[in-house]
Amino acid sequence: MHFKQILRSKPQILPVQLNLNFSPVKILLDNGLTFHEIFQENQKISKMEWVFPSGRIFEKKKLIARCTADLLRAGNAHCSSQLFAEKIDFWGAHLRINEEFDQVRITCFCLYKYTWDLFDFIMFAIKKPIIEIKEFENYIRRKKQALEADLQKSDNISYRTLTEKIFGAEHPYGYNSFPADYDFVERDDLFEHHSNYFHGTEAHFFLVGSFNEELSTRMKGCLNQLSQSSIDNKKHIVDFPLQPVKLQLRKPQKSEQASIRLGRILVPKNHADYPALFFVNLILGGYFGSRLMQNIREQNALTYNIYSTVETVLHAGYFQLSTEVHHKKVHIALKEIYAEIEKIYLEKVTESELKMVKNYYLGQVLSATDGIFNLSKLYREWTCAQLDFEHFYQFLDEIININSELVANISEKYLKIEYLSEIVVD
Repeated sequence: MHFKQILRSKPQILPVQLNLNFSPVKILLDNGLTFHEIFQENQKISKMEWVFPSGRIFEKKKLIARCTADLLRAGNAHCSSQLFAEKIDFWGAHLRINEEFDQVRITCFCLYKYTWDLFDFIMFAIKKPIIEIKEFENYIRRKKQALEADLQKSDNISYRTLTEKIFGAEHPYGYNSFPADYDFVERDDLFEHHSNYFHGTEAHFFLVGSFNEELSTRMKGCLNQLSQSSIDNKKHIVDFPLQPVKLQLRKPQKSEQASIRLGRILVPKNHADYPALFFVNLILGGYFGSRLMQNIREQNALTYNIYSTVETVLHAGYFQLSTEVHHKKVHIALKEIYAEIEKIYLEKVTESELKMVKNYYLGQVLSATDGIFNLSKLYREWTCAQLDFEHFYQFLDEIININSELVANISEKYLKIEYLSEIVVD
């Protein structure tokens, strides 16, 4: 074939073949912690991940979960915060601590030969943190300053307002923190939260890489020493607000850009409608070639970026759509956005678009399952949603077999314009 003909011809799209050679081992320890082994030979890097049910939904006071997680780095009986950081660097490790709505996650990547050293070091920090008064005061001051800066950004304001309106101002998924809230955080609150929720009951530990039975056995013995919970971890989640709102807010500082957010409460990951909702969102605004991108960015040049997502937490899910446009173009952007949302349930999706989006997502799955560390992340996400990994395969089957009628039905059921809250920060 001539070179010019090759350039003009459409590339052949081959069906995606997923062959996951994946056999995690799951062991429930005596103290209620679940130990997950994900083995792959000849890995020079290890990944360790601790997950504790100690997120926002378990707080007695605002910000306690975040502060407790952040200050695990603040030192312990063996070392100060500076020495803690120096030891992590000395071993060439990467340590992340993430506080989320439902859980706190501690992730460490390291060379295999230092796996036990780092495991032992981090376990001591988890079991016996010490938060010096000066360290605590400096931390609170830094967090207040950072939050004051964040509250000047229109996209942060719109996100905070949207989650507050769809979940509720006092709900752990919806409350917003302000600099003054840090004044009410006390060191004793952090120790109490740590004592109540950093234990073995319903926690998870993931060991990923190339390891021997001796290392695994030593880790299990150490993890089994974490105490069991003496309180009820089954947190009651109050009902969410049902009435959508439309708000236009003024940004503290002048700006040419306005932030637009739309959203609503949806279903959690274990709901039967979740796979179809996920796919509908892909079509609407879930990838670079989505309908919103084509309309708002490419055809009308109203924004550089626009996207929508379907997020899930343990007890709920939510849809959000976000973009920034010139403040004089807000009404045009909203008109076009709502037109695209209506179109997805009023007009039948073509077979060619269905096929393209399915292939796009299956390509994303190939990336998400490329290598043991990516695969372990996917496994952890489904496990911590209280679903076994078989649900992921079922989820993929439903994505592959979805049809245009289901797309229209699910869109009309959940994404009608009157169901959506609208926040504009101008």
